[in-house]
Amino acid sequence: MYSFPTRRVRALFVLCLLVGAGCSGERRATVRGTVTYKNQTLKSGMVKFFGANNTTAGCTILSDGTFTCEGVPMGEVKVAIEQIESGLPGGTKDMGKGGLLIPGQQGPKAGGGKATKLDVPEGASTALETRALPAAVKNPETSGLKYTIDASVKNIEIVIP
Repeated sequence: MYSFPTRRVRALFVLCLLVGAGCSGERRATVRGTVTYKNQTLKSGMVKFFGANNTTAGCTILSDGTFTCEGVPMGEVKVAIEQIESGLPGGTKDMGKGGLLIPGQQGPKAGGGKATKLDVPEGASTALETRALPAAVKNPETSGLKYTIDASVKNIEIVIP
């Protein structure tokens, strides 16, 4: 007796879930470009995008000066740039052909054998970036870097003032 109204309620509930799930997804884009400061392209660092509703995306600036960020929220975004000041993460040192030396591990000259290798993303810079960026660009609220992401693939040139 009660199964007919219960079926309707269940069907309505499922329909509401499906409609709600389809509308709640944020649209995302792939953003490519370069970052320049004082007319020179940055060769390392991070680009971070901040959209509405606390949506974010970030990526690494490669040694050729380019970046490709996937999952960037569409619409108005603010941008922050972080510079890698120590060359490699965690104080790791580039040993040239000997590999990358991780702190706390002995390298060939210390009698410890080969240096422990660290995976570095292809194209990522291991060189120390010497140009100091203005502190304001680390914060999306103070960087002054704002863009409109209005296509599923967008090319932008970020110029740090």
